[in-house]
Amino acid sequence: MLIQLDIVFQNSNANGAPAVGQTVTWSLSDASGTVIKRGVGPTGPNGSLLVDGVDIDEKTRLVLKYEIGGVTGELKDIKLTFTTKQNKIFNNVQKVPLTERSDGTAKLTNPNRHWLTYESLINLDRYRKPSCEFKLGLFLIPLKETKIWLRDDIPQANLNAFINSFFPDLEPKKLEEAARDFWWWKLDRTNAGDESVAPKLAPESPPKTVANRDENVVFLTPYVAIPYNRFDNEGTSKAIGTNNPNNYLLRLKDSAPFLLSAWKTASRSCVARLSSTPIKEKGKPWRTADPSSLARDFEPWNYDTSHRSDGFENLNDNPYDLSARDDNLDVSLKVGVEYVGKDYQGGSIHKDVIGDWLIGCLRSDYIVRFDKARKPPKRGLILLTELLTVVEKKYTKVKTVGGKLKSYDGMQIRDISALDKTKLYMAPLNLPLVSLDLKEYREPFHYLKLRTEDPDRISWVEFWKNAYASTLGRGKALLLIRYGMQFLNPNQQNYLLEFDTNGKPTGQIAIRDLNDVLMHREVVWALFDGPGLPPQEPGGWTELGKLNEPVLKFEFTEGRPKKEGFSLKKGEETGSMTDPQFGLPGTQMLWQRFSSFGNIEKGAKGLEEDMVLFKSLMVTMSEWGIAHNKSYISTLEAHLGMNIRGIEWSRYPEPKRYLSISANGYAAAQDELSPKIKQYTSTSEDLKIEGLSIAKLSETLKQSFDFSSTIYKDEFLTQECIIISGSGFAAPLEIRMGGGETPSIVNSNYIRFDSKTIVIAPSPGFSDIRKESGKVVVLNTDKAVSAQCSFVKDPDSLNELRWEDKYSKVIHDLLASQAGQDAIKACRNRGWVELPPKFTLTFFGKDQAPKAWTKVKIVTSSGSWDDVTDAEGKIKVYDSDLKGSYYQIPGLSHKTYGVELAKSTGGIQLDGTSEPITVSCS
Repeated sequence: MLIQLDIVFQNSNANGAPAVGQTVTWSLSDASGTVIKRGVGPTGPNGSLLVDGVDIDEKTRLVLKYEIGGVTGELKDIKLTFTTKQNKIFNNVQKVPLTERSDGTAKLTNPNRHWLTYESLINLDRYRKPSCEFKLGLFLIPLKETKIWLRDDIPQANLNAFINSFFPDLEPKKLEEAARDFWWWKLDRTNAGDESVAPKLAPESPPKTVANRDENVVFLTPYVAIPYNRFDNEGTSKAIGTNNPNNYLLRLKDSAPFLLSAWKTASRSCVARLSSTPIKEKGKPWRTADPSSLARDFEPWNYDTSHRSDGFENLNDNPYDLSARDDNLDVSLKVGVEYVGKDYQGGSIHKDVIGDWLIGCLRSDYIVRFDKARKPPKRGLILLTELLTVVEKKYTKVKTVGGKLKSYDGMQIRDISALDKTKLYMAPLNLPLVSLDLKEYREPFHYLKLRTEDPDRISWVEFWKNAYASTLGRGKALLLIRYGMQFLNPNQQNYLLEFDTNGKPTGQIAIRDLNDVLMHREVVWALFDGPGLPPQEPGGWTELGKLNEPVLKFEFTEGRPKKEGFSLKKGEETGSMTDPQFGLPGTQMLWQRFSSFGNIEKGAKGLEEDMVLFKSLMVTMSEWGIAHNKSYISTLEAHLGMNIRGIEWSRYPEPKRYLSISANGYAAAQDELSPKIKQYTSTSEDLKIEGLSIAKLSETLKQSFDFSSTIYKDEFLTQECIIISGSGFAAPLEIRMGGGETPSIVNSNYIRFDSKTIVIAPSPGFSDIRKESGKVVVLNTDKAVSAQCSFVKDPDSLNELRWEDKYSKVIHDLLASQAGQDAIKACRNRGWVELPPKFTLTFFGKDQAPKAWTKVKIVTSSGSWDDVTDAEGKIKVYDSDLKGSYYQIPGLSHKTYGVELAKSTGGIQLDGTSEPITVSCS
């Protein structure tokens, strides 16, 4: 049966006037959610959208979803009116509430462009938080039950604020001594095995106290006051202070001065204002028998769920204003929570705190020590170091998806004084949700929902290509070349973009969450004059422990962290990290895998059914990827004084290929655009392997194997798996990866198999199999035979993610080479000053506009390489002479042009192009 839809859209804020000429994105589904038809079209003169030719069964119940003008809606009760035996028509007048957001909450604005208002309110709905000031209560934990860390060269103002707010019974000198004695690298022990100075804590009590004997017993056990977040926890939380499992916590009064002002940020943090005066007099007991007692026996908190409600209409007063920051008191504070906005992140997905926080401590001390000794420049890069960490000594056993965990909790304080009070800051996670003037909330990716020719969309894409993608690429490169550091998972919340008061990007980027930063083996090796070339084997991380820096000696001396009670089994550095979700070991640009808002293998959340928006987003992320990677590579080239050869820009996938997707649905589009990597294998007499592929598990395989009993269920169902098809597979079965030298997986939870198929989920060693030279050996130990399959060296096609993985290896190999090591040392020795290029080619298009992001082949007397122009249409050449050099533009011109000619004539026009292109050389 054919039906016709006729929907009239009216503006509810314009006396019911028709919503004329507006683009409507719509999908028609049955009651089960199966999409029957979808499309995009403009409304007519009377605000109507006419859709005909929909063929359905007479009993089908229809649901229509639509988006118009940034407002989404859904019609469930569709009544069909009989017209003829062959046709039925659906008439509906739909009023569009353009004055409200589609999720029903009031319009959100940030007219003063406050940093924390972006992070709290202008966020995805599940992570949204109020922007108001709120109060954290305090509880007490005995000082002897904690481990304390203070950053090296802690400013005296910070130290005084910590004493006033958390350690009122200690003198600053005693706190410094107590903190230093816990940490091996602060004691200047040159021998990693030296135990001559054991960690100790001996704070002094005041000489006189006015209290009875019982009260003095309580007082003479010094306490630390720790904030507790009753808004983002509940009684089931594992955060310290939720309960009192070791029976040594006390509660402080719920009144000033025992309430800490705070404002919520993204993720688990907040900005807190510490006390300017001691919260308690030295010598005054914490607890007395009379009603005026400051502390009392521990009791549960009164939890407040209002911070997880919708709208926050009454929770937006007094937002945090960075321009009014108190330089001595305002800090970023992280304490244990189980909610981020409305999103529950506790229970079985609880994380071990001490492992993450220890890395932040190590990185912060390393940065401070490196700055003091080497004095790298600060322009372009702002590093927000950790200042104070307090962690409980005793652990709590927690059952998680990864098994039982010994969980530690406490608090960590980060410095925000490096943020310029005269500037504006915004985390990139907010950019899909903010207007072009950075002042108002927009529906997620609002600007990508508009027609591609719309000037606002073009402006939005170009603005953030520069303000985010290019700036981030340069920031990552500066972190690498100046400090020898690389992010493990450079998510959008790990950065703050800096703008002037007019909303113009300054090119500066602030880096926070140093817990996620790895040491980069090859650059660190050069910066600290390691002997010879940096080790490349996986176990080479221990060699970093021999370099002349105590922080490195602690982390990278095998067994040292574990010996002192920490969970690190090996150092957190690029050469030994092999979790496949974080990319391959070594140097990584990591735009597509983490910094983008979606890639060919992982769509942005909530876009699975909107193919129009999905295509637009994928085009944009690919275009931004070019800008990000070019900025990253160009920054390294300017510091190394050489062009990085071997990066085949000509093979970077065409961004607009996403527009040709014919698939109806994200999963199908992924299969269409991401061709399987074909592998060819050898066979043996008793164990035959016919083929190997890397793919997401099909529904057939999901049903064939039982994954419900394994803790790796999610990895099997949602991520790429290695699938080996053949015959003769039987237990006991062993899979060897990375050349087959080391057994990696033996009948573990990562494997499911029958006689004909083996499925391997992401696992230790999984990324080794994806290297160009990787091999897989399937060994049936019962029959003592094996068969080997080898990867095709260079797959026929690359998507953006594979392109970055492949050509990051080119950068890595250069940094690991003698030429790269010498260039890093020379850069350090001249104070990280960028070198000027020997010559610069500038490409111009129509009306002499810079020809940005254009693929070019450069041929010089010393060799040739692929390149791409930057935002100004420039290519800078550092290590080749002008004489004899020329260039080509693949696909645009079959001719080559001498650089000398371009220089002497002031510019030449390229023939055979679709638009005039001229080139000048300086």
